[in-house]
Amino acid sequence: MVKHRSNMINQLPIINSNRLEDIKNLKKYKKTRLNYKTKHFNYQCLFQNQPGRYLFVLFHGAKDRTLYHPPYFERWSWASVFPGPVLHFSDPSLDIDKDLRLAWFIGNSHEYPLQIIAKIIEAVALSLKIDNTRIVTYGSSAGGFCSLAIAQFLSDPIAIAINPQTNALLYYQNHVNDMLHICLNGITRESAIKNYGNRLDMVSNYQKKQIRLLLVQNTTDHFHYEKHYTPLAKTCGIPLEGGLSRDGSSAGILFCSKNGHGPEPRNMVPEILTNAFLLKSSHGEQNTKKM
Repeated sequence: MVKHRSNMINQLPIINSNRLEDIKNLKKYKKTRLNYKTKHFNYQCLFQNQPGRYLFVLFHGAKDRTLYHPPYFERWSWASVFPGPVLHFSDPSLDIDKDLRLAWFIGNSHEYPLQIIAKIIEAVALSLKIDNTRIVTYGSSAGGFCSLAIAQFLSDPIAIAINPQTNALLYYQNHVNDMLHICLNGITRESAIKNYGNRLDMVSNYQKKQIRLLLVQNTTDHFHYEKHYTPLAKTCGIPLEGGLSRDGSSAGILFCSKNGHGPEPRNMVPEILTNAFLLKSSHGEQNTKKM
């Protein structure tokens, strides 16, 4: 039987719109949902408004479609551990096919959802009078990948990625093949790299841009440590054993949990955020102001 979201989420007011100007209305609510429609996708978001000078943006990973019903709002019950308003986005790519479990917010050949979501995020930040340098993207696994990917379209954000894929094409082949077939018209991997490398390969993308980045990796998740954490850490100058990059803009945190590739322990979040807030911006400034 498909599980539904909590009654709290189901009963929230919903703002339906296809205009960015309407997004300013989110700040009127303590909790609300947004359905933002374009020609190709319906973007579904949960907004939880709370005091704080940062805006946190959360993304989800793979979902078992036989157990859970979209939209998916990852870690929605964790909002209180984040010092500021929280946006949770569900991947609109999953609406293309009811059996698609994972799509890395890839969209289709006509629209890349993370570019649209970046505009929504900036509109929310503007309405809340939160500086763009205080936008924090956050997620684990494929959600961590999306945290890395969307940071390219924001102005000096902080990207936090936990046990992330850093190149989607290096994930388990059944997931990759499903995404290529359903979202990108069945193109080959070679064509995907050529035509959509900017959407799929964050290791290459991060060679070109300096983004404040915190990689958090469980050492018992050997697959992601070796195939994903290590290549991106090397690209960004992050020590493989964890710690700061030489320029202070990136860092890694290693932890050991029997949970493997599962979510990070909730009690780790304050430590993760403390380290992220200390990263130097691309302008060479350290974010040392109090939350």
